[in-house]
Amino acid sequence: MDPGGYLFFNGSLVHRSQPSRSTERFRRSFIGHYAGRSNLRIGRCYRNLTMDGTPVVPPESEGADPCGSQFTAAEPH
Repeated sequence: MDPGGYLFFNGSLVHRSQPSRSTERFRRSFIGHYAGRSNLRIGRCYRNLTMDGTPVVPPESEGADPCGSQFTAAEPH
């Protein structure tokens, strides 16, 4: 991809990227998850909003961490 490019894909797609080679910038990402109104619990690290922006605070799921926190980076990225 060209610098500044973006990519959208379904979260079920197995994916990865090469380490960022920049020494002056970091790679940014935006991760969005859909959780239906029937969802009973969710991790405390997620900011939950309805489609109109109204906050929703369901009970907290035990042991829920932010996405990717269970992995250790092999090198700075």
